[in-house]
Amino acid sequence: MEILTILNILGVLALFIFGMKLLNIGMQNAISKNNFRKKINRFVKNDFIAFFTGLFTTAISQSSTAVSVLTISLADARLVNLRQSIGVIIGANIGTTITAWIIVFFGLKYNILILYLPLLLIGVPIYFLRRGLSRNWGLSIIGLGLIFLSINLLKENITDSFFVEWITHNDNESLRNIILYLVIGIFITAIVQSSSIVTALAIIMASQGEFSVMLASALILGANIGTTITGQIAASIGNIHAKRVAGFHTLFNLIGVLVFLPFLGYISSYINKITPNEEFYIATFHTIFNIVTGIFFFLLIPRVVLIIKRYTKQHTKQTLEELHYIDASMSISSSIHIIKAYKEATKFASIIIKTVKALDSLITESDEEKFENGVQRIIKLEKKGDQLEDTIRIYLDQLIESDLSPSGVRKLKQLSDIIHNLENVGDLSLKLAYLQRERKAKNAYFKPELRKNIIEIQDLVNSATKLVIQNINEEEQENIELKDAEKIEEQINECYKASLKEFYTRLEEGKVNTISAVYYKEIIELYEDIGDFLFKVTKALVR
Repeated sequence: MEILTILNILGVLALFIFGMKLLNIGMQNAISKNNFRKKINRFVKNDFIAFFTGLFTTAISQSSTAVSVLTISLADARLVNLRQSIGVIIGANIGTTITAWIIVFFGLKYNILILYLPLLLIGVPIYFLRRGLSRNWGLSIIGLGLIFLSINLLKENITDSFFVEWITHNDNESLRNIILYLVIGIFITAIVQSSSIVTALAIIMASQGEFSVMLASALILGANIGTTITGQIAASIGNIHAKRVAGFHTLFNLIGVLVFLPFLGYISSYINKITPNEEFYIATFHTIFNIVTGIFFFLLIPRVVLIIKRYTKQHTKQTLEELHYIDASMSISSSIHIIKAYKEATKFASIIIKTVKALDSLITESDEEKFENGVQRIIKLEKKGDQLEDTIRIYLDQLIESDLSPSGVRKLKQLSDIIHNLENVGDLSLKLAYLQRERKAKNAYFKPELRKNIIEIQDLVNSATKLVIQNINEEEQENIELKDAEKIEEQINECYKASLKEFYTRLEEGKVNTISAVYYKEIIELYEDIGDFLFKVTKALVR
């Protein structure tokens, strides 16, 4: 009978995972129509937006694993940077607590059959009778129904299982058992690649009085570590950028667990006082853990980015000794090193300017081969710029540790800001190239009037890049005039607003098809963002 019970429990867990997968796939497709990557990438413009993107996307899709792996893959493709990824990961960790509350409010509070059968009755016909978006919603409803069914079956099968018997012999809240349950949480989550399974198990077992809330908390903490293993697997075949994001995800949960673990008794005692029962306790504990850890890391995002980049240096063929201007020896004056670093920044800027200029051909080029050659040129230039930027940052990190004068510290901060803004210009240029390639693949073409607007804003951005090079090469920074950069920035903004106004007018008149409209709006927005970062470079120079 024990073997049959084990098979039943494993079968129920498989049903739970299948239900989560259906809900996940259905919701992803429903909210994005196969553009899930694109949706996340559009909403990471600053830390707050990235955070809420991770939170709401996870709450809707019910899979923090999907969101974190997706973020890692976007970082691997250089479509989002480390800072943006951190915001999404923090949001996803908080968003995943919604699963626990769904189980508490619906999975245990009501008769599951009352929820399960109507959900299937609604979901199945929608899935089979409808197409497109409605079909995805049908799939999500079926998935939710299967989740509720699996929770009910799990409650029935786990009560008399050997697992309960084992727990009753290991239910004292000793340090040994707390560590044991922590490891069990890691192990189960790593195998099934879903912390929701462990959360559901903990809530069900605790609600039936099978083990203490303290041990349930340890299980939840283990699940938080275990859920990062999927991301590590995904990043293992990725580049340094993917590994950095996965590393942060692990660091985020690991530090949270190490901080919470010594105070588990006090935390458990406090939460027990403010929650009515065991299942509410676990959902509350899970939420508090992720919110507290999330707030801590969110406030330190800039510092965390610097630390991760410093201790995960990119291994490229280009070492410090191979830089054209920078001498790897730190024996000479720090001020000389800063001058040399500025020279290297000039070289970095010239690569970025070439990347922006290469976007010209993607606007009007009709020949498939020449168009793709243009995209590949931008990819190569951006990669070359990335390698140089990473190497300069390693060098700057070494300079930070040297004995700098107050003036040297200011110049180092100035140089770091210049590199950061130029990096953003390169990243946005690469996004533009990918967007143009996607547009062409979908045969989304612009009418001459709209194409003329894109050419105009590209020309203005080209003017801004020339001014940046001119200003970086200016030996006397007092001679740099911010008003010239302000004038071009204002022209770019005016061109953007005028292009947007004309676009909306044509859209209302039905003169622009929907697909072309989406690409046109995104393209001019990216150009406007590039203009902003180029202006920030000059602002950093005159500061």
